[in-house]
Amino acid sequence: MDNAWCSDTYSGQHNAPPPTEIDDKMEHLISRSRNLLDDDQVTKAIRIVMEAVEICPCDPEGQGKQRHGKDKSCHIIQCMEAVKTNDPAALRQVAECPCTCGYPWPSCNNPQHALALDQLANCLDKAKQYTAALSTALSTVRLDPTSAVGYCRGGRILRYLLRSHSNDPNTPEMRAAAVATQNIGTIPSSVVLRDCLVRFVEIGVRLTSRYRQIPKDRYDTILQRMAHHLRSDVARRDPSRAMPPELMSLTFSFLSISDLIRCMLVSRSWNRLVNQDGLLWSHLSLSRPGNAKGFFSTFLGRHPQIYTFIIKDIVEFGLSPKKLFKILKGMPELRQLHLGHKGAGSYVLEDSSNTWNALAKRLSKIGLTHLSLKSIKGVHSRILPFCRASLRVLDLVDTCEGLDLTPCSSALNNLKSLRITNNGREIYLDLARFVAFTPNLEEFCVSGPFQLGRSDVSSVSHGYKWPRLRRLVIDGAVNQDFAHFADFFLWDPVMPSILPLMPKALRSIELLGQHGLASSILYSVAIPKIDTPDPSAGMPNVLDDLDDSPFFPSGSGGPDNSNGGPGNGNGNGNGNDNAAPSSDDSDPDYNEKDEAFPFIEVFRCISSPLTPEKLKKILSFSARNNRLQVLDIALDTKSFVPATPTDRFTPKRDLDFLACDSLHTLGLHDFNFYHDPHSLSPTRFDGQPFVDWLDLFPNVHTVYVYPGNWDNVLKLISALINHPQIKVIYQNVLAGVQWDAAKAAAKEKGKELNSTKRYVGPVWPAENWV
Repeated sequence: MDNAWCSDTYSGQHNAPPPTEIDDKMEHLISRSRNLLDDDQVTKAIRIVMEAVEICPCDPEGQGKQRHGKDKSCHIIQCMEAVKTNDPAALRQVAECPCTCGYPWPSCNNPQHALALDQLANCLDKAKQYTAALSTALSTVRLDPTSAVGYCRGGRILRYLLRSHSNDPNTPEMRAAAVATQNIGTIPSSVVLRDCLVRFVEIGVRLTSRYRQIPKDRYDTILQRMAHHLRSDVARRDPSRAMPPELMSLTFSFLSISDLIRCMLVSRSWNRLVNQDGLLWSHLSLSRPGNAKGFFSTFLGRHPQIYTFIIKDIVEFGLSPKKLFKILKGMPELRQLHLGHKGAGSYVLEDSSNTWNALAKRLSKIGLTHLSLKSIKGVHSRILPFCRASLRVLDLVDTCEGLDLTPCSSALNNLKSLRITNNGREIYLDLARFVAFTPNLEEFCVSGPFQLGRSDVSSVSHGYKWPRLRRLVIDGAVNQDFAHFADFFLWDPVMPSILPLMPKALRSIELLGQHGLASSILYSVAIPKIDTPDPSAGMPNVLDDLDDSPFFPSGSGGPDNSNGGPGNGNGNGNGNDNAAPSSDDSDPDYNEKDEAFPFIEVFRCISSPLTPEKLKKILSFSARNNRLQVLDIALDTKSFVPATPTDRFTPKRDLDFLACDSLHTLGLHDFNFYHDPHSLSPTRFDGQPFVDWLDLFPNVHTVYVYPGNWDNVLKLISALINHPQIKVIYQNVLAGVQWDAAKAAAKEKGKELNSTKRYVGPVWPAENWV
C-alpha cells in the first residue's frame, strides 16, 4: 500500500526556510515524541509534543495559549459542513473564523507548529482517541489551510474510520465517524463517510495547489497520491454495491437489449441484477437472432413477463409464422407486438394454413392490446379476427393495401387508436366500413395518398359517426373528387357527407396535406338536422367507460351508456352525443348552434384556407375558456372587407377573439401582410403583423412560419429569433447563406431553429412504444 495511507510520520521538506533556534528546539521535541511513541509510551509522547506546541512563537506575549473545551464535536461539524459544500473557499473561510462555540482557533504559518500538531494527532490516533485525533488534524487545517499537513493526517484518519466501519455505534471508530458525518448517536453510512473522505482530500489538493505560500514539500506529494488513489478506487468501484437496486434498475432501463446482454457478462452480481429484473425484460426489441441455437428459447423461459415484443426487420430476423408461434408461446404476458420490414416495398409473410391457424389461436389467448405492422402484407387479415376482443391500438404503416375489415366477424369494440399510413400508390378506403367496425374509436389518423369514400351514400345512416372520437388527423393527399363530393352533399338534409359526423367533444383536429375536406369536417357538427340524430336509429352500443382514455380524462364528461343506450358529452345517457358543455364549462355567450367544437385543444388546418368568420365559429369558445393549446392555420383574407380603402387585414385586431393564455404553439401558412395586396411581387413581403399577433398569447413559445416563396423572409425569422417569448421556430423558406446566418443567430440566442419540407408532421402516440 502507498505510504500516503500507511505512514505515521512525514519528514523532510524541499526548499524549507532556514531554521531558527526555536524551530530546532521544536524539532528536537517532536523527534523525542516520535521515539517515545515507537516504544508505546503514548502518554509521555503526548506530553512532550505538547511542549513543542506551547513554545511556538505565535504565542502572544505572556498570555499562553488558550485551550478548546473537551467536546470537539462543534469544531469537527463546522469543518465538515464546509467540506460538504465541495467549495475550497468555504473551508478556507471556516479556518479563518472562530469556532461555533466562540473559541478563536490560532493561525500560524510556521511549518514546525503544523508538524507538532500532526504528531499530536498521530499520538491520539495510537491511543484510539479517534475523535480527538480528527479534531487535532482539523485544527492543523485551521492553523494554515494552505498547508498539506492537516489534509494528509485528516485523510488518513477518515480512511481508517471507513475501513473499520461496523454496525456497532459504541465503538470508538463509529463514534468518531458519527461526528464526522454529523450523525451523532447513529450508525453512519459508509457511502457518506467515503464521500466525506473524497471531498476532504480533493479540497485539500485544490487549496494547497492554488494558495500555497511555501515551496512544495513531501506532504503535497503525499496528498496528491492520496487523491489519485481515491479517484482510482471510485473508478474501479462496482456501482451495484453502492447504489440501491431500484436505482440500478432505472439505469439499466435506458440501455438497449444488446447492452443489457453485455452487462450480464460483467460480473455475477450484474448478471443476477439484470437477469432477475422483470421490468427490464418487459420491453424486448430484437434486430436479428444471430446463431442463438437454444439460447433464445431458454431466455424466453426465464422471462415470461415480457410485455412488449418488437422485431424491427422480420427479413433480417428470419421470421416465419412457425417461429413467431414459438416466440409467442414463450410470452404469456405479451400485450404489444410490432413487426417491421426495413427493405423497399412490402414483405409477404407466407406459410401453411395450419401454422397460421395455430398462431391465430395463440394470439386469441394472450390478449394482444397493441399491434403495429410496418411494410408487411397478408398479416393483418389473419391476426385481426383473433385480437378483436382485446385490441386497443392498431398501427398500420404501408400495410393497408387490400385492407378489409370483413374478416372481423364482429366489431373491434375496444379499439381506441387507429393509424393508417401509406407511402406508395393511392389506395381506396371505405370509411363506412371503418366506422361500422370501430364504434368506440378515439384516435384516427390517415397519412398518405388515399381515396376516401362510402359504400352507403344512397341513404341516411344516423349511426355513421364516431361518438367517442377525440383526435382526427388527415395528412397527405386525398382524392379531390371525393373531397368535392363531400362538400357537395354537406348542406343536403338527406345525403350524408363522406366523413362521419364529428362529435363536439373533439379535442384535436389536424387537417394537413392537400385535400378539401375542411368544411365537411368542421361544419357537420354545427348543422342541427344532422347534429341531433334520431334516438331510434341504429347506433353502436358504447360499453366501455372512458376513465383510462388519453383524450377524455375521467370527470371531463363523455359518452355514458349506463342506461344501455348511446351516451353524450355530459354523461346523462339521453342519446345526444353532441350536447352543450357541462355546467362547469358554462358561458353566458355559449350557443349550442353557434359553437362547433367547444373542447378543442389542438387545431391545425392548412389544407383549406379559413376565413375569420369560420375561425370564430370554431374556436372562439375554446379560446375564451383557455382550452386552445395549438393553433396552426392557413388564412383566407381575400374575403376581408376593410373599413377604409387604406385599411388592411391584421391578425392582432381581426383575430382578437383567439386571444388566450393557454396557447403555446402558433402557426400560419401562405401569408403576406403587405399594405397593397394588388401589387404583390416576390420582393414585397411584410410579416411584422405576425410578430405583433404574438402579443395576444403570453405563453406561446413555439411558432410554425410558412409564408410561402418570398425573398425577404429572413427579416421575419430574425424578429422571431429576437422575440423574448419564442424558443422554437419551424420554417421552410431559408436556405444557403440565409439559413446559415439565421442558424448562427438562433444558437447565439439559445433558440431552436428547424427546417421542414412544407409543414410539421403529426406526432402519433403509438410511435412511443416502437
